[in-house]
Amino acid sequence: MKKSMKFALSLALSLSFTVPAVLTPAYVNAASQKQQAYTKADRAYIKYHSDTLYKIRVQTDDLLKVFQEADKYNEDEFMKIVENKTNAWSKTMEQATNYRPQDIPPKFKKAHSLFIAAVKANLDSMGAFSEDEDVEPEVFIQNFEKKHKIFKQKADAFDQEIKRLNKIYK
Repeated sequence: MKKSMKFALSLALSLSFTVPAVLTPAYVNAASQKQQAYTKADRAYIKYHSDTLYKIRVQTDDLLKVFQEADKYNEDEFMKIVENKTNAWSKTMEQATNYRPQDIPPKFKKAHSLFIAAVKANLDSMGAFSEDEDVEPEVFIQNFEKKHKIFKQKADAFDQEIKRLNKIYK
């Protein structure tokens, strides 16, 4: 029994010295696979574009709501509300174009293309104002809702891409 205890103790001691040396490459690999960090410019890009898409989404939703509740307002009041909301929307759209292609971090190329697609879809939905002047209000609202739904899908694709990148980078 004493011999088996000595053997077990010597085996445990020898393993305690050799196991860390054997596992060292695993620690090195784990460190190299550690999540990469966002730079300050990366974080600024994400915040700016996410906030901009959120503003566009909210402003377009508000405008759609005003159209759906048009009978609540008299004509002058309705036109003033629509004008104010479209002016705010156009200012946000100007913000959406602030990033030049050379300012985009390389890891966000796909996200930026999704952002641009969402902005174009929103421009298309807002283009309904100039196209559908002679259309019935109900048809106009339905067309606007359809185009706005496409915009939301593209904006959601941008959000999903950012979430995917967040799993890779911290």
